[in-house]
Amino acid sequence: MKRTLLFCPALTLTIALATSACSSTGSDSDSGAGDPPAAGGKELHATVLDEKLAALDASLPATKVDVGNGITVPFDKGEKLKVAFSGYGKGFDYSVPEFAAAKDMAKELGIEVDEFDPSGDPQKQVGQLQDIMASGKYNAVVVYPLSPDLTCDLLTEQMPKRGILTAAIGNPACTDDATTGSAGMVTTIPDTGGTDYVFPSWAEEIAKREKGGTALVVTGLALDIGAKLSGDAVKDVFPKYDLKLAALMRTDFSQADALQKVQDGLQAHPDTTVIASSFPEGTQAALTAVKAAGLQDKVAVYDFGANELALDEIADGGVQGGSPFYPYTKVKAAFAALQLARHGVEVDRYYPYSGHAVESMRPAGAKTMFVTKDNVAEFSSDVAEY
Repeated sequence: MKRTLLFCPALTLTIALATSACSSTGSDSDSGAGDPPAAGGKELHATVLDEKLAALDASLPATKVDVGNGITVPFDKGEKLKVAFSGYGKGFDYSVPEFAAAKDMAKELGIEVDEFDPSGDPQKQVGQLQDIMASGKYNAVVVYPLSPDLTCDLLTEQMPKRGILTAAIGNPACTDDATTGSAGMVTTIPDTGGTDYVFPSWAEEIAKREKGGTALVVTGLALDIGAKLSGDAVKDVFPKYDLKLAALMRTDFSQADALQKVQDGLQAHPDTTVIASSFPEGTQAALTAVKAAGLQDKVAVYDFGANELALDEIADGGVQGGSPFYPYTKVKAAFAALQLARHGVEVDRYYPYSGHAVESMRPAGAKTMFVTKDNVAEFSSDVAEY
């Protein structure tokens, strides 16, 4: 995968503040990030809000949307949504489906959407959001908060008071509301990995399959929500299944850093039987390290993200399994929530698991989807998003 910045927004703040002080506005409503991957299944991009959205009629009544914090956002009769979309940033594999979803929802809903590219830079994003608010052009925003500490007041207080509905994707708008959503916003739709029950389920799947052994876990710094949740999950779950956690290796989410950490981990713990990565670049680093050491028959690799590279490896047996990100679905669900709210339909303040509908191939009773060699072909054709 080719990424020039860190995968994780919270962690990006550490790097971006040291390397960039940009705050200029960049609107790019005509340049697409690319189309979502083709798939034959009706479950592709399926959200928990699809039925409600389909039931809306064409009328646009005058309404007042109560977003909490004592704030209501009024809409005149016939007034359409005019949305400013700020994804993670263009130039990242993970973000291609985000921007594709924004373009598709503009067409589906018949609304105006302008794209803003923060380039993974929290300070640049804050400057863009301030300009969006000051422009008076928009009555709604969908944003991937690159730094909740910097965006909280903007998205939960300032914008709503200026008549702008707000929805957060990927990250919460405010650090303290990571698993509940924030008052002042229409909704928050996290990545799958940012949902509190997902990483424990992932860790349990790995531990049950391995039935003991010694594990290395590759993740990011604890200041990131997903990295914190993954670290907490393996510490809690692995011992219950006699899977020893030899090292929790925190990285900057780059493949290069992950590769060095995995190589060091394998040298320090020659009895390693499992490497589990909480992000796609870490998975590729683990595969590289295992192959270089000639340990393919000894060390099982597990993924989180289920991107195209990981799915190919699962099909070939290089990766034993993993859970997915749904970058397109979370954006689609956010637009759906805004459209419903504008029509006066009540929506939840928080939709876990990227707002994705339960996959039909998921076993009964399972909390999340886990992709293995047995179901990877069906998942790739019907559900996979990048």
